[in-house]
Amino acid sequence: MRQPAAKDPIIIHRRETVARLLVRGLSARGIAAALPKVDPTLVNPSTGKPYGRTQIIDDVAKVKEQWRANATQAIGEHVAKQLAIIEEVQRKAWAKEDGELVLKCMDRIGKLLGLNAPEHRTVELYPHAPLAGASDEALLGMVHLQGKALPPAVMATLGFEEPAEEQEALDVEVIPEPSNGNGNGNGNGKHA
Repeated sequence: MRQPAAKDPIIIHRRETVARLLVRGLSARGIAAALPKVDPTLVNPSTGKPYGRTQIIDDVAKVKEQWRANATQAIGEHVAKQLAIIEEVQRKAWAKEDGELVLKCMDRIGKLLGLNAPEHRTVELYPHAPLAGASDEALLGMVHLQGKALPPAVMATLGFEEPAEEQEALDVEVIPEPSNGNGNGNGNGKHA
C-alpha cells in the first residue's frame, strides 16, 4: 500500500471537503457519513469504499493544525504591518523633533511586542463594603470567573474559606474603611 504524500491531490481535495463540513459544525462521525453524499468521488483508492472515521479524525486534526498555522501567520503579518506603521510615524516624529510623539511610538511598539513590564494595579477593597453595591458573594464570583482567587487574608476578612483548588491570586491591597472619627468606619453611622 502506498503512503501518499501530503501534496497528493486526493488528500488535498478530501481535506478541503472535510474543512468545509467542519466549519458547518459536523463532527468527525458526521463528516464521515456526509462525505460520500457531498462528493461521491471521495472514496478510499485502496478499497473503493468511503473513508472511515479514523481517516476523517486524522484529516480534522490536520485541517485544524493548518488553520492554526494560517492564523499564526496572519497575526504575525498584522503585527509586522502595525510595527512598520508605528516606526514610520516615529521616524517622522524624530524629523519634526517631536519628543512626546517619539515616546508615544516607543510605548506603542513596546505594547505591540509585549516588551513592557506588566502593569501593577491596586484594587481598593473595604472589608465590610462590597464594591459598587455588589454583595461579597458576587464580588467573589466575579473574581473566580476571571480564574483568579482573592488572597487568603482577604478571603478570611470577607468570611470565606480558601478555594479548594490552587488559583493565581489577585494582587489586592486591603485598605481600612475611611473613618469619620466616631469609629464606625464609613462616616454615616452604618456599615455598608
